[in-house]
Amino acid sequence: MEVECLKCGKIKVVKSKKNCREKPSPFCKSCTAYYGNIGKSLIDEYIFKYIPNYNPSGPYTFICKCGNEQTYTTKASLFRILIGSNMCGKCSRSAKRKGWTLSPEIVKKMRETAIKHQTPYDSVEEWAAADRKKKRWYDICDRLSRENLKRDKPSEYKRFMANKWNGTNYEDGLTIEHIKPKSECYKENKLLECADSSNLKVVTMKENNELWNHYTTKNNIKNGRPTKIIKEQTHNFW
Repeated sequence: MEVECLKCGKIKVVKSKKNCREKPSPFCKSCTAYYGNIGKSLIDEYIFKYIPNYNPSGPYTFICKCGNEQTYTTKASLFRILIGSNMCGKCSRSAKRKGWTLSPEIVKKMRETAIKHQTPYDSVEEWAAADRKKKRWYDICDRLSRENLKRDKPSEYKRFMANKWNGTNYEDGLTIEHIKPKSECYKENKLLECADSSNLKVVTMKENNELWNHYTTKNNIKNGRPTKIIKEQTHNFW
């Protein structure tokens, strides 16, 4: 993989890392060593180009083109935004995404490998059939949940409809929480019990995630499956 140094423009060739999320340094070794010897920071110099009133000691505030301000805890985080999307979180979420950069053949092979090693299914077709069945069950459960909430808890339903989670209002956007999670009810095939109004409450998306994390920790669940293996389990997911 070829990477251009942000300081001198020199092209360097770096080996692909096992961790695909770990990106190579945006500066070449020569520039990094030189600035290290003279006691200066390449990151600070780069940020000064875009933020004239930047203070290396903080706060590390980014002002988006839309006028929104975001403050980061480290200069490295601010630097990553400037060399990356150069947008605030809201603009970044609404921006158009690029398509796959991998070939369809590689994507298919990666998908098959993930399904075989991370699910109890032996083929993409078998997994897809089960996935469609689960999605349909979830869709029906969500529809029944909304209907039951509207009928049995009209005030909560109105509150939910007035400020539904839209993908950006994480702190105060509302969603319908299933006290006994849908994933557990699906395993037991208890659709009506899951969608019953006694199993529903309206919470923010933030609270929803916190409740789910608490539930998975309490019940030793990871990736939708119990982490503790019992003797009766004879199947092999791996």
